[in-house]
Amino acid sequence: MSREPGSISEPHPAREPGSAREPGPVSGPPSACEPRLTSGPPSAAGDLATYGCRAFLRPTAKELRPEPFLAALLEDIASACAGAGASVIGHLKCFLRTADGHVSCNLTSVRSGAKCRESGAGVVAPGGEAELDLAVLVYGLPAEAIDGLVGEALEKLLSPLGVRWSKSASFHA
Repeated sequence: MSREPGSISEPHPAREPGSAREPGPVSGPPSACEPRLTSGPPSAAGDLATYGCRAFLRPTAKELRPEPFLAALLEDIASACAGAGASVIGHLKCFLRTADGHVSCNLTSVRSGAKCRESGAGVVAPGGEAELDLAVLVYGLPAEAIDGLVGEALEKLLSPLGVRWSKSASFHA
């Protein structure tokens, strides 16, 4: 790759055509959460799977209390990942936006459980909506399996409350 006239720095090796780190082709946005597998440094724990999605939650019958729901969601997903063969739970985190505020939660250990911080989120009343961003990083479990476990956890926790939910396109930092 040649430098443009007036460039004062060397080209970044990750952007060199044909380099191992060159990003792949970009297609249109997926219609549902799309798991991605990234390759990190070699680890005895296995490959690092990264997964992220956005979900929309719409209570229809009962109000949704964000903090206990999010803690249960992260703990359920982490336990399910461990049960499905994940060798290490890296980090699960989420951020839920409501009309009144937000709640963020994270989990780095099944034993320690989820830790949440609320900032005026209140409850989501029937007819309201909340937007959930979720990220899951685990070792030794394919990202496609994480996608299924996330869907199962959302259904298990939200269905009894009469909360409709849908997932939209994935996001990655």
